[in-house]
Amino acid sequence: MIGFNRSGFSKIRDQFLLNDRLRKFIENSVFFKPFVRAQAEEIFDLVSGFVYSQILFACVSLNLFEKLKSGPINIKELSVSCEIDFPEMLRLVEGASALGLLEKREDESVGLGFKGIVILTKPSISGLVKHHSTFYRDLIDPISILQRKKKITSLGSFWPYALDKKDISSISYEAAKNYSDVMSISQPLVSEQIRSSYDFNKHQKILDLGGGQATFLIQLAKDHPKLKMAVFDLPQVSEMAEEKILEAGLQDQIDVHKGSFLNDRIPIGYDLITLIRVLYDHSDDNVSNILHSVKKALPRNGTLLIAEPMSGKPGTEKMSDAYFGMYLLAMGKGVPRSHKKIFHLLRKSGFSYIKSLSVTLPIQTGLIIAKH
Repeated sequence: MIGFNRSGFSKIRDQFLLNDRLRKFIENSVFFKPFVRAQAEEIFDLVSGFVYSQILFACVSLNLFEKLKSGPINIKELSVSCEIDFPEMLRLVEGASALGLLEKREDESVGLGFKGIVILTKPSISGLVKHHSTFYRDLIDPISILQRKKKITSLGSFWPYALDKKDISSISYEAAKNYSDVMSISQPLVSEQIRSSYDFNKHQKILDLGGGQATFLIQLAKDHPKLKMAVFDLPQVSEMAEEKILEAGLQDQIDVHKGSFLNDRIPIGYDLITLIRVLYDHSDDNVSNILHSVKKALPRNGTLLIAEPMSGKPGTEKMSDAYFGMYLLAMGKGVPRSHKKIFHLLRKSGFSYIKSLSVTLPIQTGLIIAKH
């Protein structure tokens, strides 16, 4: 059976579309009209995407979704509340309504649009939108980022462990708190997928490597009160984890280990070790070292659970290759990896049983388990 030659087809397609006469025929053809219009809309979205993002940023910064939570508000009243003149407030409302964030009502009031409701009920999204002001400063000049001309970037400074520092103990408490807060705020988007896709009842003790403020374990502990847990992270971050665990009244269920999984020995005695949004921050060499250390720490038939944005799956390309591809480049370290690439690194580190798990929203995270 003759296989499909994708490369050859793409070459023919390119030559076809680059022909002025043929392209004009397609653009004016009734048969191709839906395709042409869809392409025009998608290209316009690419061109104007920054404006869309800033409209969303304005809505989040002005707390519009929360203000409209109880119901529609007259636009004039909203302009007073936001300390913005009515004409400009109306402009923002119309722009946000066009994006589905808000919804203009007939009585000169405005309510939540469907997307606005989703963002309101997922506080993690608003947290990320606010964090993007740091990311934008780097993307103002994407060529410099691509050419790696900037030795110090805004994101690199925000995530100090991404910088080439051997002594991570020099990271200040304030810097650690800033990046750890962002991780904690955005954690529910990922943890919801993990908890609905993996059965934790089969385990006795869980160690969350690089678990930050223990946000994931605190959420998990509420569903599994008999499961013993521990978080392992830098001393600066572990102090915050201890505070959060104490606030939740879970100090008898969740322990805290202080150290670096790059430099220190990983605690033993846990039949499940989790790496949640950890590996994609690091180079292949560092990832291999982490995986080797995890394998040594796990008992026979122990399980490693990896959860992070992964490429290579249909529908995840914009998230993994576009968004995180540029984000991690600006950050100065790390790369979004495919399931296949992570499988390869796991096998190199001595893991034999490796499996991808299905998740409801792969755009938020991929999920892999491994045993040795």
